[in-house]
Amino acid sequence: MKFSITIPAYKKQFLKEAIGSVLNQTYQDYELIIVDDCSPHDLKSVVDSFSDTRIRYYRNATNCGAENLVDNWNICLGYCLGEWVICMGDDDILLPSCLEEYAVAISAHPEFDAFHVRTKLIDEQGNFIKLCPDRPEYTSAYGNIIQSLEGREQFIGDFCYRTERLRSEGGYYYLPYAWAADGVISFIMGCPNGVYNIQKPTFCFRMSNCSISGSGNYEKKLEAILQTAQWLTDFVSKQKPESEFEKEELQSLERLIPQFASRFRFSHILDSITQHKYKVFYWIANRKKYGVSIGMVLRAAVLSLERLFKK
Repeated sequence: MKFSITIPAYKKQFLKEAIGSVLNQTYQDYELIIVDDCSPHDLKSVVDSFSDTRIRYYRNATNCGAENLVDNWNICLGYCLGEWVICMGDDDILLPSCLEEYAVAISAHPEFDAFHVRTKLIDEQGNFIKLCPDRPEYTSAYGNIIQSLEGREQFIGDFCYRTERLRSEGGYYYLPYAWAADGVISFIMGCPNGVYNIQKPTFCFRMSNCSISGSGNYEKKLEAILQTAQWLTDFVSKQKPESEFEKEELQSLERLIPQFASRFRFSHILDSITQHKYKVFYWIANRKKYGVSIGMVLRAAVLSLERLFKK
């Protein structure tokens, strides 16, 4: 089997549309694995509304929970029989030519373990919001990380990974609430050969208020940032660049790590204080735990007040 498409499912609202988008593929050699994370919603009735032998449905005995969302990604991975795997959200959409585009690219470039397609952002009603920027046909291993740290948008569902390699790396990389987990696993799978980028948009990411990774658990987000920064620091320390260009890329990457950590720490503290003004005292009291200065917290507090007055 060529592809395993996995849906770690919890929400019912868009699940039928997500399943339908997979079954509407022009390329037919795939399986669809749906793992119900012990949802309180009746997801099985949605799955049973489709009659297709390529669908395999499983229900977890216990709920992994929002914080451990990546655990369900890896449970899905454990069921995969396909040579390549795509993990999509239960509210995302694969456009009809998605698997066909991947199959053509994989056939032409078998040296890669990671492939990426361009993404459309849609709202809860399925309306188009924007098209994510295109990427060069090939992104080097270091370049893939640099572009991500510079703010490039990406999601777990717009990547396709070689299943055997992903398993050999221990599966999807755990971070609380899966925040930045999609980035780190793309860094891992993009080494050493880089990422092949398909220019055609064939994946739709739904911007939803129900998104787990977009939840307001700012403390856990900061923990994820610190863990990601540590992973990057460890990664850089182990590298042995062979060319002058690789040395320069690695130097650029090394300089970006503290900037990345500082930028996201500030943005999350700002959002947290904007929603709950008394959080300023929490961040001051716990500043050492999160590597935050009093100055950063106060700047966030001032900016949150400016936001309030502008309303």
